Amino acid sequence: MLQFIQVTAQYSNAVLVAILPQISNFVKKADLPMPAPITVRQVAEFNCSPLKNEIGGSVVLTNGLWVLYMQGHVYDFRTPHSYYNLQDAREIPKFYGAVNLNEDEALRFVRSAIGKLGYSLKETFTDQEPEINLPLKIGTNTVPYYLFQWRDPVFNQTAVRIELNAEAKRIEEMRLSSPFFRRAPPEIAVRPVLRDNSVPVSATASNKFLADALPKIAAFAGKLKLPLGLTPGTREVENVEFFNGSLGAWVTLSNGYLFTCEYGAVTEFCAPDSISGIRPSIRIPKPLENYLGKWQLDAGEATEMVRNAIRNLGYTERDFNMSNPPDIRTNQPVGKYVVPRYHLFWITNNQMTGQTMSLVSAEVNADQKRLECLRLFNSSIIAEPVVPELPLTPQIKTNNSLVPHSQAVRSSTPKTDSETNNPEKEPIGDPAKYLLEHMGWKTNFPRTNPTVKPFNPFE
Repeated sequence: MLQFIQVTAQYSNAVLVAILPQISNFVKKADLPMPAPITVRQVAEFNCSPLKNEIGGSVVLTNGLWVLYMQGHVYDFRTPHSYYNLQDAREIPKFYGAVNLNEDEALRFVRSAIGKLGYSLKETFTDQEPEINLPLKIGTNTVPYYLFQWRDPVFNQTAVRIELNAEAKRIEEMRLSSPFFRRAPPEIAVRPVLRDNSVPVSATASNKFLADALPKIAAFAGKLKLPLGLTPGTREVENVEFFNGSLGAWVTLSNGYLFTCEYGAVTEFCAPDSISGIRPSIRIPKPLENYLGKWQLDAGEATEMVRNAIRNLGYTERDFNMSNPPDIRTNQPVGKYVVPRYHLFWITNNQMTGQTMSLVSAEVNADQKRLECLRLFNSSIIAEPVVPELPLTPQIKTNNSLVPHSQAVRSSTPKTDSETNNPEKEPIGDPAKYLLEHMGWKTNFPRTNPTVKPFNPFE
């Protein structure tokens, strides 16, 4: 469930100042034609992410280099000479040239670039054979660009995408999109405000919510015989994050298990090794070895495991319209990497409105023969909502007691927008002050062109 924040100039500037050092480090390691360290004076445009828990956004530098920072790392970059991002076909002749690297040389080149960034071939899956788009022949002309792509066998998506200019021997785009690249985001001093103006939730009401939810979580886990290794209680709560006002929350236990509690019922659980479970915040995956294995269950056995779980929870298959076989998806192997997971779905929609009437989604680990995730929805099984008497604030456990999340993760309470960027307290030359004075609200919009054209190494 996505939550959006109000992107103010102060918040946007704070994010940009926090991510620029990491972008500079990436640019330097990747040997991109941009002087490093990058300063705010070299930023032509910044589009800050409006998502809660996502410290990042897209940066356009004065030489035309575009960089996307998200999930705690440089997620994507491309130069103005990227052929595979060309929008106007009439410009294709500008990309004609000679192929100065054969296929083997090009592959070694991009793998070397991965190593320069500090990633291993194994963690990026680039030790396996890639999908390759070879240089394109157009009549007697050649577009001398290779496109290499490697898949992520765990999350079923492209992990790495690299576009190589074989004439200039230069990478024109690199996308690192696998969750395995995720890192902890940088800290910023400005606390964002949710766009929906939801009322913060106090410690008293948050603890009251937990007092109602924890026995239900314990009962839910017991019926499914989940290997929690503990009895869910206040001491075992690692984090609570509310959504839908204060009617629902994600409750994460200290052992990594996550439960969704909404409208007075437990509607989901996700094990620490779950692939498909809903995540309230960006989580860094477990090491790759945690997901690898062999197929020890067939699809029929996996389906029966989910049906048994429904019955053990006290429901019937009829409650979720499970008379028909489920839609089943599996993880496809990538080279030698096999991730034996089944993803099963029973979805019933209203034929007139398209609205979902019932849902069961499950993830089965076919190697360990266990349920990793189960999500349930049916309006008839959800209890009456428990509305807290007091406003709530997200809670996190510290020293076996619940305190506001902002106090638990920082030594001091973050400043609000009105408290930051105070010129009297900021030293001369402070980047955030420069941004506010010279870009202001335009940090989320294109800047006007500079009076003097900057040096552009791509020209």
